[in-house]
Amino acid sequence: MMLKSISNTLLILALVCVMGCGSEKSSSIKGSITLDGEPLVLGNLTFSPIIPETNKKVATAVNNGTYNLENHAGFNPGSYRVEINWAKKTGKKVPSADPGILMEQTIQGTINEEIKIEKGANEKDFKLKSK
Repeated sequence: MMLKSISNTLLILALVCVMGCGSEKSSSIKGSITLDGEPLVLGNLTFSPIIPETNKKVATAVNNGTYNLENHAGFNPGSYRVEINWAKKTGKKVPSADPGILMEQTIQGTINEEIKIEKGANEKDFKLKSK
């Protein structure tokens, strides 16, 4: 009887530890990004913590209008400044730094926005404008 009681106590302690003893799970975020109503083909997002001592700066790529940042160490709940960088081809050819060589013109842009990341899964869509 005493052995059964000890076994039950150890089982309960093990369950409590599994549920609450580990480190806090990282947060995740995903979403879509459009530029002038079209999916952003290529770009990158950087999440910089407002309070750097509590979280780490993390980045992820934008591919075909979507991004996904999952379980990155140090990406925990808190306030972040999001920086999105992109370049969009215009279809026009312009002179390059090399005489006589044309290159494809691009519109480059950056946006900064502050967002709050909650514990667990987050979703945030960004609608950007080139002008």
